[in-house]
Amino acid sequence: MKKLISGLALSSLFLFSAGTANANPMDIAFANTIVLTAITERGESAVKYYYEPDGTVSLDFGSGTTASGTWAANGDEVCTTYSMARPGADEPTAQQNCSPLERMESAQIGDTWEFSPSEKITIRGEVVAGR
Repeated sequence: MKKLISGLALSSLFLFSAGTANANPMDIAFANTIVLTAITERGESAVKYYYEPDGTVSLDFGSGTTASGTWAANGDEVCTTYSMARPGADEPTAQQNCSPLERMESAQIGDTWEFSPSEKITIRGEVVAGR
């Protein structure tokens, strides 16, 4: 489930509804928490993303599992890169996910969205106030 969230969910991270424009598209993420929840027939699993202005990001998968990495705006996308050990793997593997940046300009606290990267999973995202 965690692999699915890290590999697929971030593609939906920035599909927010319309609202007031943010000065810097990432401002809403710096002061708040982005939560992505993968919903499958087995249940739900949430990951919290904490973006920092210095280009770093921390992920909290719950139950003490965390990862850290970097993010960068590349043209009209924001890309998040981090390493995480997969179950049964000896070494962590690098993950990179890119998402449209333009939707962050209108993101507001409390915004939610859903995205279905396949028939078997739905990703629910939310901008949660504070850290």
